[in-house]
Amino acid sequence: MTLPKIFLVLGSGATVGGGFQVSYNGTLWKPPMDYNFFETPLVQSILSTGDYPALTHYKQGSSLEINWAKIDLYYKLCNRKIITEEESFRNIQSAMKTSRIRGYAAKMNKEKEKSHFCVPSMALWELRWLVRTVFCKLTTPSDAVLFPLKRLIQRLNEDHLLQGIVTFNYELSAELALQEISSNPFFYPPFETIKSAGQIPLMKLHGSLNWQYSEKSTSKICVRSSFTSIAQMDYVHKKNYVQPEIIGPTFFKQEITWDDRRSSDYRFKRYNKLWQFTWKELKKTAVLVFIGFSFPRTDFHAAALFRTAHLSGSGFRRVILCHFRDANLRRTAEQVFADKATEFTEFPDGLQDMASRVDELVKLLST
Repeated sequence: MTLPKIFLVLGSGATVGGGFQVSYNGTLWKPPMDYNFFETPLVQSILSTGDYPALTHYKQGSSLEINWAKIDLYYKLCNRKIITEEESFRNIQSAMKTSRIRGYAAKMNKEKEKSHFCVPSMALWELRWLVRTVFCKLTTPSDAVLFPLKRLIQRLNEDHLLQGIVTFNYELSAELALQEISSNPFFYPPFETIKSAGQIPLMKLHGSLNWQYSEKSTSKICVRSSFTSIAQMDYVHKKNYVQPEIIGPTFFKQEITWDDRRSSDYRFKRYNKLWQFTWKELKKTAVLVFIGFSFPRTDFHAAALFRTAHLSGSGFRRVILCHFRDANLRRTAEQVFADKATEFTEFPDGLQDMASRVDELVKLLST
Protein backbone atom coordinates (compact mmCIF):
# COMPACT_ATOMS: atom_id res chain seq x y z
CA MET A 1 0.00 0.00 0.00
CA THR A 2 1.27 3.46 -0.93
CA LEU A 3 1.25 5.82 2.05
CA PRO A 4 0.24 9.48 1.61
CA LYS A 5 2.86 12.18 1.44
CA ILE A 6 3.59 14.42 4.43
CA PHE A 7 4.22 18.13 4.61
CA LEU A 8 6.20 19.29 7.66
CA VAL A 9 5.34 22.77 8.94
CA LEU A 10 8.00 24.11 11.32
CA GLY A 11 7.52 26.91 13.83
CA SER A 12 9.94 28.28 16.42
CA GLY A 13 9.11 25.35 18.73
CA ALA A 14 10.81 23.02 16.25
CA THR A 15 14.11 24.82 16.86
CA VAL A 16 13.79 24.78 20.63
CA GLY A 17 12.46 21.23 20.75
CA GLY A 18 14.98 20.14 18.14
CA GLY A 19 17.84 20.49 20.59
CA PHE A 20 19.47 23.51 18.94
CA GLN A 21 21.43 26.11 20.90
CA VAL A 22 22.75 29.54 20.01
CA SER A 23 26.17 30.87 20.87
CA TYR A 24 26.54 34.44 22.12
CA ASN A 25 29.58 35.90 23.92
CA GLY A 26 31.08 32.45 24.39
CA THR A 27 27.97 31.03 26.09
CA LEU A 28 25.44 28.55 24.72
CA TRP A 29 21.84 29.65 25.17
CA LYS A 30 18.46 28.10 24.57
CA PRO A 31 16.90 29.70 21.47
CA PRO A 32 13.93 32.00 22.12
CA MET A 33 10.50 31.15 20.83
CA ASP A 34 8.33 33.80 19.22
CA TYR A 35 5.86 34.18 22.08
CA ASN A 36 8.55 34.68 24.79
CA PHE A 37 11.25 36.22 22.61
CA PHE A 38 11.93 39.38 24.64
CA GLU A 39 11.79 37.77 28.08
CA THR A 40 14.45 35.14 27.39
CA PRO A 41 17.83 35.56 29.13
CA LEU A 42 19.63 35.61 25.77
CA VAL A 43 17.61 38.50 24.30
CA GLN A 44 17.67 40.41 27.59
CA SER A 45 21.44 40.06 27.64
CA ILE A 46 21.74 41.48 24.11
CA LEU A 47 19.34 44.35 24.81
CA SER A 48 21.25 45.26 27.99
CA THR A 49 24.13 46.54 25.83
CA GLY A 50 22.09 49.70 25.16
CA ASP A 51 22.54 49.37 21.39
CA TYR A 52 18.79 49.07 20.70
CA PRO A 53 17.25 52.33 22.00
CA ALA A 54 14.48 52.73 19.41
CA LEU A 55 13.39 49.12 19.77
CA THR A 56 13.38 49.45 23.56
CA HIS A 57 11.25 52.59 23.21
CA TYR A 58 8.46 50.61 21.52
CA LYS A 59 8.89 47.20 23.16
CA GLN A 60 5.82 46.03 25.03
CA GLY A 61 5.46 42.49 26.31
CA SER A 62 7.42 39.44 25.24
CA SER A 63 6.03 38.50 21.83
CA LEU A 64 8.19 39.00 18.76
CA GLU A 65 5.13 39.05 16.46
CA ILE A 66 3.21 41.64 18.47
CA ASN A 67 6.18 43.96 18.89
CA TRP A 68 7.14 43.69 15.22
CA ALA A 69 3.54 44.37 14.18
CA LYS A 70 3.33 47.38 16.49
CA ILE A 71 6.55 48.97 15.20
CA ASP A 72 5.56 48.26 11.60
CA LEU A 73 2.24 50.00 12.21
CA TYR A 74 3.95 53.06 13.70
CA TYR A 75 6.29 53.16 10.71
CA LYS A 76 3.41 53.07 8.23
CA LEU A 77 1.41 55.71 10.09
CA CYS A 78 4.45 57.98 10.24
CA ASN A 79 5.37 57.32 6.63
CA ARG A 80 1.87 58.39 5.58
CA LYS A 81 2.20 61.49 7.81
CA ILE A 82 -0.84 60.48 9.83
CA ILE A 83 1.19 60.70 13.05
CA THR A 84 4.64 61.99 13.95
CA GLU A 85 7.27 60.61 16.29
CA GLU A 86 9.44 63.72 16.48
CA GLU A 87 8.94 64.00 20.24
CA SER A 88 10.08 60.42 20.69
CA PHE A 89 13.13 61.15 18.58
CA ARG A 90 14.06 64.11 20.79
CA ASN A 91 13.67 61.97 23.91
CA ILE A 92 15.97 59.14 22.79
CA GLN A 93 18.23 60.91 20.28
CA SER A 94 21.26 60.87 22.60
CA ALA A 95 20.83 57.13 23.25
CA MET A 96 20.51 56.45 19.53
CA LYS A 97 23.84 58.19 18.89
CA THR A 98 25.66 55.67 21.10
CA SER A 99 24.46 52.51 19.32
CA ARG A 100 27.33 50.37 18.07
CA ILE A 101 25.29 48.60 15.40
CA ARG A 102 27.22 48.72 12.13
CA GLY A 103 25.91 51.43 9.83
CA TYR A 104 23.53 52.74 12.49
CA ALA A 105 24.74 56.35 12.42
CA ALA A 106 24.60 56.55 8.63
CA LYS A 107 21.05 55.21 8.57
CA MET A 108 19.89 57.46 11.41
CA ASN A 109 21.32 60.56 9.73
CA LYS A 110 19.46 59.66 6.55
CA GLU A 111 16.20 59.00 8.39
CA LYS A 112 16.44 62.30 10.29
CA GLU A 113 15.61 64.04 7.01
CA LYS A 114 12.17 62.46 7.46
CA SER A 115 11.97 62.91 11.21
CA HIS A 116 8.29 62.02 11.36
CA PHE A 117 9.25 58.34 11.03
CA CYS A 118 12.91 58.20 12.09
CA VAL A 119 12.28 56.34 15.35
CA PRO A 120 10.09 53.48 14.02
CA SER A 121 12.34 53.14 10.98
CA MET A 122 15.36 52.72 13.24
CA ALA A 123 13.41 50.36 15.50
CA LEU A 124 12.73 48.09 12.52
CA TRP A 125 16.42 48.21 11.62
CA GLU A 126 17.37 47.36 15.23
CA LEU A 127 14.84 44.51 15.32
CA ARG A 128 16.26 42.96 12.18
CA TRP A 129 19.76 43.28 13.64
CA LEU A 130 18.59 41.71 16.89
CA VAL A 131 17.07 38.69 15.15
CA ARG A 132 20.27 38.27 13.16
CA THR A 133 22.40 38.49 16.31
CA VAL A 134 20.26 36.00 18.21
CA PHE A 135 20.41 33.29 15.55
CA CYS A 136 23.76 34.10 13.94
CA LYS A 137 25.52 31.14 15.56
CA LEU A 138 23.00 28.32 15.74
CA THR A 139 24.54 25.02 16.80
CA THR A 140 23.27 21.45 16.43
CA PRO A 141 23.27 18.86 19.21
CA SER A 142 26.44 16.79 19.33
CA ASP A 143 24.50 13.66 20.36
CA ALA A 144 22.32 12.18 17.60
CA VAL A 145 19.80 11.04 20.22
CA LEU A 146 19.33 14.69 21.17
CA PHE A 147 18.77 15.77 17.57
CA PRO A 148 15.12 14.76 17.04
CA LEU A 149 14.48 17.05 14.07
CA LYS A 150 17.20 15.30 12.07
CA ARG A 151 15.97 11.84 13.14
CA LEU A 152 12.40 12.62 12.15
CA ILE A 153 13.24 14.14 8.77
CA GLN A 154 15.68 11.34 7.98
CA ARG A 155 13.12 8.61 8.63
CA LEU A 156 10.37 10.30 6.62
CA ASN A 157 12.78 10.93 3.78
CA GLU A 158 14.06 7.33 3.76
CA ASP A 159 10.45 6.11 3.53
CA HIS A 160 9.80 8.56 0.66
CA LEU A 161 6.98 10.20 2.61
CA LEU A 162 8.30 13.75 2.83
CA GLN A 163 6.82 15.97 0.12
CA GLY A 164 8.17 19.24 1.42
CA ILE A 165 8.98 21.45 4.40
CA VAL A 166 7.33 24.78 5.13
CA THR A 167 8.87 26.97 7.79
CA PHE A 168 8.13 30.43 9.12
CA ASN A 169 11.50 30.55 10.89
CA TYR A 170 14.27 32.86 9.72
CA GLU A 171 17.08 30.80 11.21
CA LEU A 172 18.79 27.82 9.65
CA SER A 173 17.67 24.92 11.84
CA ALA A 174 15.97 23.12 8.93
CA GLU A 175 19.05 23.51 6.73
CA LEU A 176 21.37 22.23 9.47
CA ALA A 177 19.19 19.15 9.97
CA LEU A 178 18.87 18.50 6.24
CA GLN A 179 22.58 18.80 5.51
CA GLU A 180 23.30 15.86 7.83
CA ILE A 181 20.98 13.65 5.79
CA SER A 182 22.41 14.27 2.32
CA SER A 183 24.99 16.40 0.56
CA ASN A 184 22.31 17.97 -1.64
CA PRO A 185 19.02 17.39 0.18
CA PHE A 186 16.87 20.43 -0.65
CA PHE A 187 16.24 23.42 -2.87
CA TYR A 188 14.73 26.87 -2.23
CA PRO A 189 11.70 27.82 -4.29
CA PRO A 190 11.49 30.26 -6.01
CA PHE A 191 15.25 30.91 -6.13
CA GLU A 192 16.06 27.42 -7.33
CA THR A 193 14.40 24.51 -9.07
CA ILE A 194 14.96 20.84 -8.35
CA LYS A 195 18.41 19.77 -9.54
CA SER A 196 18.52 16.09 -8.63
CA ALA A 197 16.08 13.34 -7.74
CA GLY A 198 15.04 13.27 -4.12
CA GLN A 199 15.57 16.94 -3.36
CA ILE A 200 13.03 18.38 -0.93
CA PRO A 201 11.51 21.82 -1.47
CA LEU A 202 12.26 24.00 1.57
CA MET A 203 9.75 26.86 1.60
CA LYS A 204 10.78 29.68 3.94
CA LEU A 205 7.70 31.87 3.80
CA HIS A 206 9.09 34.71 5.91
CA GLY A 207 12.49 34.73 4.25
CA SER A 208 15.77 33.54 5.69
CA LEU A 209 18.84 34.89 7.44
CA ASN A 210 21.01 33.41 4.67
CA TRP A 211 19.12 35.24 1.92
CA GLN A 212 21.13 38.36 1.20
CA TYR A 213 19.39 41.56 0.16
CA SER A 214 21.54 44.19 -1.51
CA GLU A 215 20.09 47.46 -2.79
CA LYS A 216 22.82 47.79 -5.41
CA SER A 217 22.57 44.20 -6.64
CA THR A 218 20.79 43.57 -9.93
CA SER A 219 18.87 40.62 -8.53
CA LYS A 220 18.31 42.38 -5.17
CA ILE A 221 17.93 39.07 -3.31
CA CYS A 222 20.22 36.06 -3.49
CA VAL A 223 21.03 32.94 -1.48
CA ARG A 224 24.41 33.04 0.20
CA SER A 225 26.99 30.85 -1.51
CA SER A 226 27.14 28.68 1.61
CA PHE A 227 23.58 28.04 2.70
CA THR A 228 24.62 28.07 6.37
CA SER A 229 26.28 31.49 6.00
CA ILE A 230 24.32 34.34 7.61
CA ALA A 231 23.76 37.38 5.39
CA GLN A 232 25.66 40.58 6.05
CA MET A 233 24.01 43.69 7.45
CA ASP A 234 25.25 47.24 6.97
CA TYR A 235 24.04 50.66 5.88
CA VAL A 236 26.05 53.25 3.98
CA HIS A 237 23.42 55.36 2.28
CA LYS A 238 20.04 54.89 0.69
CA LYS A 239 21.23 53.08 -2.42
CA ASN A 240 24.01 51.03 -0.87
CA TYR A 241 22.97 48.84 2.04
CA VAL A 242 22.69 45.13 2.74
CA GLN A 243 20.63 43.06 5.14
CA PRO A 244 19.15 39.59 5.57
CA GLU A 245 16.01 39.16 3.47
CA ILE A 246 13.26 38.53 6.01
CA ILE A 247 9.74 39.87 6.42
CA GLY A 248 7.98 40.58 9.67
CA PRO A 249 5.22 38.35 11.07
CA THR A 250 2.85 41.32 11.01
CA PHE A 251 -0.76 42.09 10.12
CA PHE A 252 0.27 43.61 6.79
CA LYS A 253 2.91 41.59 4.92
CA GLN A 254 2.73 43.94 1.96
CA GLU A 255 5.49 41.83 0.40
CA ILE A 256 2.85 39.24 -0.53
CA THR A 257 -0.34 41.33 -0.58
CA TRP A 258 0.67 44.21 -2.84
CA ASP A 259 -2.47 45.85 -4.21
CA ASP A 260 -1.04 46.76 -7.61
CA ARG A 261 -0.41 43.52 -9.49
CA ARG A 262 1.57 45.44 -12.10
CA SER A 263 4.11 46.33 -9.46
CA SER A 264 7.75 45.76 -10.35
CA ASP A 265 8.66 45.48 -6.67
CA TYR A 266 11.25 42.70 -6.48
CA ARG A 267 10.16 41.52 -3.02
CA PHE A 268 6.55 41.22 -4.12
CA LYS A 269 7.59 39.10 -7.10
CA ARG A 270 9.77 36.80 -5.01
CA TYR A 271 7.34 36.21 -2.17
CA ASN A 272 4.35 36.05 -4.49
CA LYS A 273 5.97 33.17 -6.39
CA LEU A 274 7.06 31.49 -3.16
CA TRP A 275 3.62 31.59 -1.54
CA GLN A 276 1.93 30.52 -4.80
CA PHE A 277 4.29 27.56 -5.12
CA THR A 278 3.63 26.57 -1.51
CA TRP A 279 -0.15 26.82 -1.88
CA LYS A 280 -0.13 24.61 -4.97
CA GLU A 281 2.11 22.05 -3.26
CA LEU A 282 -0.09 22.00 -0.16
CA LYS A 283 -3.10 21.14 -2.29
CA LYS A 284 -1.34 17.95 -3.40
CA THR A 285 -0.76 16.53 0.06
CA ALA A 286 -3.03 14.63 2.42
CA VAL A 287 -1.22 15.04 5.73
CA LEU A 288 0.17 18.09 7.51
CA VAL A 289 2.50 17.72 10.47
CA PHE A 290 2.84 20.92 12.50
CA ILE A 291 5.89 21.01 14.76
CA GLY A 292 6.15 23.87 17.23
CA PHE A 293 3.77 26.08 15.25
CA SER A 294 0.99 27.79 17.18
CA PHE A 295 -0.91 29.81 14.53
CA PRO A 296 0.15 33.25 15.84
CA ARG A 297 -2.59 35.83 16.30
CA THR A 298 -0.93 38.34 13.99
CA ASP A 299 -0.39 35.90 11.15
CA PHE A 300 -3.71 35.73 9.32
CA HIS A 301 -1.77 35.05 6.12
CA ALA A 302 -0.58 31.64 7.32
CA ALA A 303 -4.06 30.63 8.44
CA ALA A 304 -5.48 31.72 5.08
CA LEU A 305 -2.82 29.76 3.19
CA PHE A 306 -3.60 26.49 4.96
CA ARG A 307 -7.37 26.97 5.07
CA THR A 308 -7.81 27.77 1.38
CA ALA A 309 -5.48 24.93 0.31
CA HIS A 310 -7.62 22.66 2.50
CA LEU A 311 -10.94 23.83 1.07
CA SER A 312 -9.99 24.17 -2.61
CA GLY A 313 -8.71 20.61 -2.97
CA SER A 314 -9.71 17.28 -1.53
CA GLY A 315 -8.75 18.53 1.90
CA PHE A 316 -6.13 17.37 4.37
CA ARG A 317 -7.09 13.92 5.52
CA ARG A 318 -5.07 14.21 8.70
CA VAL A 319 -3.51 17.07 10.67
CA ILE A 320 -0.87 16.09 13.22
CA LEU A 321 0.06 18.58 15.92
CA CYS A 322 3.40 18.23 17.70
CA HIS A 323 3.69 20.70 20.56
CA PHE A 324 4.71 20.85 24.18
CA ARG A 325 1.57 20.86 26.29
CA ASP A 326 -0.27 23.64 24.50
CA ALA A 327 -3.83 23.04 25.64
CA ASN A 328 -5.32 25.52 23.17
CA LEU A 329 -3.54 24.50 19.98
CA ARG A 330 -5.98 21.84 18.83
CA ARG A 331 -8.96 24.18 19.15
CA THR A 332 -7.12 26.83 17.13
CA ALA A 333 -6.18 24.31 14.43
CA GLU A 334 -9.72 22.95 14.22
CA GLN A 335 -10.98 26.46 13.47
CA VAL A 336 -8.55 26.74 10.54
CA PHE A 337 -9.35 23.32 9.09
CA ALA A 338 -13.11 23.36 9.63
CA ASP A 339 -15.74 22.39 7.02
CA LYS A 340 -14.18 19.12 5.89
CA ALA A 341 -13.63 15.83 7.65
CA THR A 342 -10.11 15.92 9.07
CA GLU A 343 -8.61 13.58 11.64
CA PHE A 344 -6.55 15.38 14.30
CA THR A 345 -3.74 13.65 16.15
CA GLU A 346 -1.60 15.23 18.85
CA PHE A 347 1.91 14.57 20.10
CA PRO A 348 1.70 16.81 23.17
CA ASP A 349 5.07 15.96 24.72
CA GLY A 350 7.28 17.65 22.18
CA LEU A 351 9.51 16.85 19.23
CA GLN A 352 11.79 14.48 21.14
CA ASP A 353 8.76 12.33 21.94
CA MET A 354 7.53 12.39 18.34
CA ALA A 355 10.94 11.37 17.00
CA SER A 356 11.06 8.44 19.42
CA ARG A 357 7.59 7.36 18.22
CA VAL A 358 8.22 7.79 14.50
CA ASP A 359 7.07 4.23 13.81
CA GLU A 360 3.73 5.16 15.34
CA LEU A 361 3.64 8.29 13.20
CA VAL A 362 4.22 6.31 10.00
CA LYS A 363 1.59 3.78 11.01
CA LEU A 364 -0.94 6.59 11.43
CA LEU A 365 -0.69 7.31 7.73
CA SER A 366 -2.14 3.95 6.84
CA THR A 367 -5.27 4.40 8.97
